[in-house]
Order: sequence, then structure tokens, then C-alpha cells
Amino acid sequence: MDNKEKGSHGISQRKMLGFIVTAVTAIFPLAALIWILGPDRFFGTFTYVLSGQLFASDWNRIHAGFVLDQPTIGKWYFWFTVFTVLLLPYMAVVRRSPVWCSKLRCWIFTVGLTILCLFLACLLTIPFFWLVQYIDAMGWTQKRIFGLLHGIAGYVVVLGFYIWAARPQKTELSSK
Repeated sequence: MDNKEKGSHGISQRKMLGFIVTAVTAIFPLAALIWILGPDRFFGTFTYVLSGQLFASDWNRIHAGFVLDQPTIGKWYFWFTVFTVLLLPYMAVVRRSPVWCSKLRCWIFTVGLTILCLFLACLLTIPFFWLVQYIDAMGWTQKRIFGLLHGIAGYVVVLGFYIWAARPQKTELSSK
């Protein structure tokens, strides 16, 4: 190989381009979410759930219903569904892309996937916990049972997708 094909650190330009493409495609959904929601809402979702602040709060009637301009259970379920339907297929396509050929690229993808799935799980935890509080305060109805089933199905989808996408592909295992 001559100097044109290798960079200053001995890494070929093709490998470097592969790392950059993998990083950009794996991080794109996170950047899009931060741009759409704003950094305060994106990181605030993590903070609200992971700090335990969500679980320390009492039930508030404002969370009942489905109004998109209020912090309601239906609104949070709606946004979880929208982000899941848009982002998980994108990550499936990225995972199946032929760019994969090194462990570093696999780790870059897995880090982006982990953050994305953790965000989706936090986004789902907020309305799910509010719904549990709502049922505790007001009792069972058919809509509330469907809400619980939607939440459980959402956790199964996110966790199942993460398990599927984070494991190495057979071509990766056989080539390394």
C-alpha cells in the first residue's frame, strides 16, 4: 500500500470511511431526536425516569386522557409509538447494511442502539407508571387495560429489538 491509501496512523482510508459512516448512521436517530425534542426534553426524559423523580410523584388528574398539549398518558404513548415506528426500522436497516466488518463498528452501532432503546424505554415508562397510578386511584376500565397491554407490548418490542440488533451477525462472527 502506498501513502495515499493509508492515513497518518496506519489506518486505511476505506476503514476510516467505514468507521465514519457507521458512526453517522448509528448516531443519526439520536441527533434527530435531540433536534426534534430539544436537548432539555431529550435528556430530561432520562433524568426524570432514571433519577426516580417519576416514581416519587403522586397521581395528578392532569395526566388522564389524550390531549397533545398536556402531559397526558395518551400523548406519551402516542410519541413512544411514533418514535418506535420511525426509528427501530431505521436501525434494523443500519444493522443489516453491508458496512459491518469489524468489531469497532459493531461497538459503535451497539452504543447508539443502547442509548436509543434506553430512551424509548424511559419514554414508555412515564405513561406506563402514570397509568398504573391512574388505575390505582380510579379503578379498571377496558381502555386502561388496553393501555397496560400497549405498554407491556412496547417493552417487549424494544427489548426484543435490542436483543436482536445488539447481537453480532453471523458474517461478523465468521470473519473475525
